[in-house]
Amino acid sequence: MSTVTLVTSAYLDYASYLNQGSPPRLTPYVSIGLLSLASVAKEQGWRASVFEINRLLNELAREERLDRKLTRVASVLAADRPQVIGLMTEYYSYHLVLSLAEKIKRIYPDCRIVLGGPQASATAEETLAAFPAPDIVVIGEGETAFGDLLRVLHDGGDLNQVPGIAYRRNGVPIRTRQNRLIDNLDDLPMPAFEDVQLHDGDYATIEVGRGCPFSCAFCSTSMFWRRRYRMKSPARVCAELAELNGRFGIRDVSFIHDCLTADRKKVIELCDAIEAQGLGIRWGCSSRTDTIDQELMERMRRAGCVHLYFGIESGSAETQKAIGKNLDLDEAFAVIRAARANGFEVTTPFMVGFPGERRADLARTFEAIHRAFSEDVYLVQIFVAAPYGDTPLLEAHANEIRYTGHFLDLPMTGDERRRRDDLLRAYPEIFSGHYRFPTDGLERHIAGADQFFPLINEMRYTALSIWKRFDDPLFLYERWLEWLAEHPSRDDRFAATPAYGTFQSFADFLDTLRGGLRESLPYLGDLIDFERTRMDVLAENQFTAVGEARAKAPQTATLSADIRPRVASNAKIKAYAWDVARIIDDINAGKEPGAYPLDGSIALLGRSDRDVRVLKLNAFAGELIEYCRLRMTVDDMVYRVRRRLQQAGATSSETEISMACRKGVSQLAEMGLLRMA
Repeated sequence: MSTVTLVTSAYLDYASYLNQGSPPRLTPYVSIGLLSLASVAKEQGWRASVFEINRLLNELAREERLDRKLTRVASVLAADRPQVIGLMTEYYSYHLVLSLAEKIKRIYPDCRIVLGGPQASATAEETLAAFPAPDIVVIGEGETAFGDLLRVLHDGGDLNQVPGIAYRRNGVPIRTRQNRLIDNLDDLPMPAFEDVQLHDGDYATIEVGRGCPFSCAFCSTSMFWRRRYRMKSPARVCAELAELNGRFGIRDVSFIHDCLTADRKKVIELCDAIEAQGLGIRWGCSSRTDTIDQELMERMRRAGCVHLYFGIESGSAETQKAIGKNLDLDEAFAVIRAARANGFEVTTPFMVGFPGERRADLARTFEAIHRAFSEDVYLVQIFVAAPYGDTPLLEAHANEIRYTGHFLDLPMTGDERRRRDDLLRAYPEIFSGHYRFPTDGLERHIAGADQFFPLINEMRYTALSIWKRFDDPLFLYERWLEWLAEHPSRDDRFAATPAYGTFQSFADFLDTLRGGLRESLPYLGDLIDFERTRMDVLAENQFTAVGEARAKAPQTATLSADIRPRVASNAKIKAYAWDVARIIDDINAGKEPGAYPLDGSIALLGRSDRDVRVLKLNAFAGELIEYCRLRMTVDDMVYRVRRRLQQAGATSSETEISMACRKGVSQLAEMGLLRMA
C-alpha cells in the first residue's frame, strides 16, 4: 500500500521565549486541515499519518544547532519510506519548511515532497524555481486537488491533468488550471481524528466553514478561499463535535471560520442544532463587530459560545479606510461592551506598520488598545502588518518592502542566523511575510510591537494605571523601547531582536517608573508585584482543581496533633499595604482607584493555565498561613497564638484558641490554599 506522511509546521510558544526562566519551546498543534487531507488520502487507498513536528523539536531542545535538529526530523520522516511527504506551510516558518524539504530529499531522494497551505499557494512557481527539493505545490483549497494528485501519482498519470497544483516540467515550473472550490463542504470526509492524541480538558478545533465575504487589503484568505462564504451543515458540525467528545471527552472547541457571523441565518441554525442535541460544549469563533448584535450574541451564548474574536486592526480612521476594514470604532467598542456584558471572553487583535503609517496613527491604535483593556477583554493582540503574498497591500507596495530580521525564530547559532537572513533577503517574492512596509521613521516602534502585547496583557492593570496618568497613549511603549536600548539583553535569544524583552525585564522597567508616580499612584508597587505573582502562578502549571482541594480537606475534628499543613503549590500568599483586588475592581469599572489600605493578605490560587482566583484573607488567616510555611503542627500554632494574645493583654482560653486555629486551618484547606502533610 502506498503511504503518505503529512507534517505540521513549527509553532513557536512565544510566552516561553519571553520568559527568562524557561527554555524556548514549541506548541504541539495539529491543523484540522491536515486531518482532512489524511482522510482524503485514506479514501484513495493510501496509508496516511500525521506527524507532529513540534514534539520532536522540543525533545531536541538541547541541540544547539538548528541544522542538526532539522536533519534529525528529516531522518525520522524518511525512516518509514513514505512515497509522499506533505509539508504544511505558513509564512513565519516557510524558510524552516524549505530547509526541512532539502534535508529530506538529501536523505531520501525518491520521495515526492508536496507543499500546501497559504504560503506555498501564494508563491508556488517562485518556490519551485528557486528551491529544487519540493516537487509539487497544492494551491488553495486542497482536498480535491490532493485526492486527484494522489490518484495520478499512484497510477503514473500526467500531473498536468490535476487541477490546482504547480510542478516542474523539464525543470520549468508550471501551474495547472484552477481547481474548483468544493460547493458542499459536507462532501468532505470526517477529519482523521484517530491520528491525533487529545485528552479531556484539551482545547480542540473543528472547521465549521470557509471563506470571508469581506476584502481587507492585508488578508490573504480572501484569495485563498476566493471570498466564498461556505458552511458545513449543522448536522455535520454536530457529528464532528460528537466524535471529538465521544473519542476524547472534549468539551472546549474553537470553531474555525474566517468570519462565522457573516451569515446570521446559518449561525442561528447551527446554534439550534447544538442546543437540540444537548452536546454541552463551550466554543469560540471569529467574528466582526459589524456582523453581530445583541440578539445574535444571546442566541450564541445559549448554545455554548463563550469566546469571540473581533479583529479591530487599527485605531486610525484613515488606516481603517486604507486597508478596507472600514469599522466605526465607537460602534465596535459598543459591541465589545455588549459581548462582555453577556459573559463572553473577547480577544481583540490590532495591527501596526501599515504603509505610510505615522506616529499619530500608531498613537490612535494604542489608544484603542487602552480602550480594549478598559472593557476588560480577555486578550489584546498586536501584530505587525506583514506583506503576505496574494494580498492587494503587497501588490501595491512590492517595490518598497524591506527586510529587518526582527522576529522570533527557532533557536539557532549566529552563523545560522546570518545564513537565514541572507536567504530571506535573496528572495523577497517568496519570504515577503518577514518584510516590513515603509513607515514614517517608526522602524523601532514597529519592530517591537508584536512582542509587546504579551507583556502588557500580563501587566494590564499596571499599564492602565500608568496610561491614565498621561495624555500620550504611546508614553509607556516608547519609555519601554528607550529602557531596552539602555539595558540590552544578554540572552542570545534576543541577539537579533533588540526591541523585544522578557516578562521579567518588563517588570523591572515598570519598577523604574514608580519613583515619579509615587504620589499619584501610591499603590503602584503592590500592583506590579501582584501582576508578577499572578504570572508566576500561571507559569507554574501545577494547578489543582478546587473540587480536589475540598475533597482532601479534613474536618476540624480530624486534625490530629502530628499533621503539618503546608501551603499548596498552586497558591501564593502576599502581604500588601494596599487592597490590590479592590483597586483592580475600580479599574475594571472605569473608576479612579481609591487608596484602600489592606489589613491582611491576598492569596492567588491557580485553577488552570488561564484562571487565577484572588482571595482576601484577614490578619488571622495570614498568621496561620505563615505558621504553615514554617511547617508547624496545629498545636504549635495554638501555642504561638496564645503567646501573642498574652503579650497583647488579651484573655482567651486555650480551648477557644485551639478551636479558632483548627477552624481557620480547615477553612483555608477547603479554599484550596493548604494541603495536609
